[in-house]
Amino acid sequence: ESARTHRLKLDNELVVYNDRMDPIVPEFYYVPLDNVAEEKRCKGSQKRLCGGKIPFVWAQSLYILAGLLHDGHISPSDIDPLNRRLSSLKKPSPLVQILLVTQDEAARNFAEAHNLQHLPLRNTTTTPHHLTVITPGIVSRIWENLGFTLPRNDYSYAHNKVSSLRTSIIYQFRNRYYISVPEYAYRRVFYDNMDTEVFIRKTIARLSYLSTQWFSPGRPTLLMLLDENKVTDGEFVRFLQTLKSGSYLGIQVKIVSADVALTTAAKEQIPTMPELVCAVSGLHTTAEDSTQYCGPTNSDIFTVDDATAVPEEFGTDDKYDIEARWSNICKYFQQRIKMPISLKPILEDLYIRACEHRHWYIIRHCAALLQKTHHSLCDDVTHLLVNQKQISFGRGDQEETITQPPSAAVMIDYFIRHSKANYLFFSLYQEVLMCLTQEAQKNISLFKGILRLRLDLVIGLLARNYHHGDSAVSDIEKLCHQSPIAICKSVYHILSGSLQLEDSEAVVWQERRFIDGCLNRLPPKFHVSLYALLSTSSGVSVRDHRFPSFPTVNEMTAGEPQFSLLVEDWLDGIPDPELRQLYVEVILLLAHIQPSLVDLSFNGKIIQLEEILRAADAIFIQENEVRDEVNLDVNGICQAFCNLPPSGRFGTLSYISKAIVSLAP
Repeated sequence: ESARTHRLKLDNELVVYNDRMDPIVPEFYYVPLDNVAEEKRCKGSQKRLCGGKIPFVWAQSLYILAGLLHDGHISPSDIDPLNRRLSSLKKPSPLVQILLVTQDEAARNFAEAHNLQHLPLRNTTTTPHHLTVITPGIVSRIWENLGFTLPRNDYSYAHNKVSSLRTSIIYQFRNRYYISVPEYAYRRVFYDNMDTEVFIRKTIARLSYLSTQWFSPGRPTLLMLLDENKVTDGEFVRFLQTLKSGSYLGIQVKIVSADVALTTAAKEQIPTMPELVCAVSGLHTTAEDSTQYCGPTNSDIFTVDDATAVPEEFGTDDKYDIEARWSNICKYFQQRIKMPISLKPILEDLYIRACEHRHWYIIRHCAALLQKTHHSLCDDVTHLLVNQKQISFGRGDQEETITQPPSAAVMIDYFIRHSKANYLFFSLYQEVLMCLTQEAQKNISLFKGILRLRLDLVIGLLARNYHHGDSAVSDIEKLCHQSPIAICKSVYHILSGSLQLEDSEAVVWQERRFIDGCLNRLPPKFHVSLYALLSTSSGVSVRDHRFPSFPTVNEMTAGEPQFSLLVEDWLDGIPDPELRQLYVEVILLLAHIQPSLVDLSFNGKIIQLEEILRAADAIFIQENEVRDEVNLDVNGICQAFCNLPPSGRFGTLSYISKAIVSLAP
């Protein structure tokens, strides 16, 4: 009715007609000059004349579109394909339906005992609706056949990378239906999803994503595989019970049967279906799935020459338990420079069995030797880079920094090059990257003051937490005994500053400086302070590692990213994390007190930061009469000095200020 009323007003009052009686919309209307006085005396009494451009194309176009809409020749979706007109309307979040698929007898008994709708995996090919469970690799092939070619490279795992939304659709080919396992839940992706808490976290993230990003007709369907390990885990059972209630963290969920899923789910009809060439444990796969998510063979570990037969105790016979088989492989590996290529299938079998029994130490070793890679590595790195957090591998002269989104091939090359000294780093690099990305997605403020994430230092910091006296077992190996969720929690505690590596209060500040140094964390306005110091001197120096003021001050500002990167490169030249943070304190204090001290001038001079820090350390030792037997040093600086808090009468800044005054000309 409202549209009809406005249409009549336009036709009767605003629109004029040409000789062919076509409606024309002018740019504006005006009252002739001779009639202005009368119009002022009695508004609306005088006739308006058309002015400006006739027709006014913009207004004419709107008038034509309005007429087409009013007469029903076009629909609103024709001129608004992105549905922006609906963005201001409050829409209910879609209900995410969950289809439980039981993989073994224990899982089926559990589902029946708790009255949970489920689909036995062994019967997926004989259900009334012919519903078949497939892997993410087949979904990738489906969309390639439809013309949506996914990125390819030399590594097969990128070929199988699919969108979260693509695995939430039921595909129909002729009279059969197919549903995919989510890529994060597929066992062959990476071992971290074997940790129950990690799996729950990823499932919650997927439910949240589907509830906010689903706009297709029909409900999104999340397939969840159940096995004996999951249904016997108390944490997972409580998670299932919460899902059964119909809501989780405000997300509407519903556990449904296969019949209901086929009725209400979003479906996609496909013209062709990739050939199913094999079936593994009832889960239909393609030939490519047998090697998916695996990188190239590392020639530094395996050799193609297989003249030596593999010993019997390496076999898959059940009479050898997992730890015994791994111990035999380690002894065999110590006697040879390279492993025979025929040992790879045995490592694959040991990897699968270790995953089933949660032997994290053996899992990480096998994954590193087999070079298992996670499907989301490139996305994780890209997410950190978008948030202006660079990533580096290695230490010292061997350190390499990622400054732009890499390909999968480049990432794997980084892992291979920097894990030659310890191949376990091939697995640990990926775990730490995933943990850092998850924390960045949840709370980016944890990374405040951090510009570059040095993975080797972060891993060393995690391993240092498990150092307990002199032991034949290295800290890295102790770290590898921890579950993936334990490492994720440790990463969070490190970023939040709540991780204390020792119980003694005497080392709190040294450990805090060590943590901040490993994370490359800088205090607020540090770059502004350093820039001000460079503006009044010829530069700063730590030993022979100089940061000159020219041409930096002339070509850059204190707030631009390029200056921050130069500062980061200069600070990376300080090897000890504790000393790095002490030098940061020296710079902050110098920039703060210099304007108030007339006699303190650095014009034309290079500021020797090491000289100031050593002088402060000497004053501390002299005033406190530190004995030699407790004067353990950190690269020449008293350890007790490193333990001091920054502020206070007996803080590091107090002694640094005394050193600055004593060294002033």
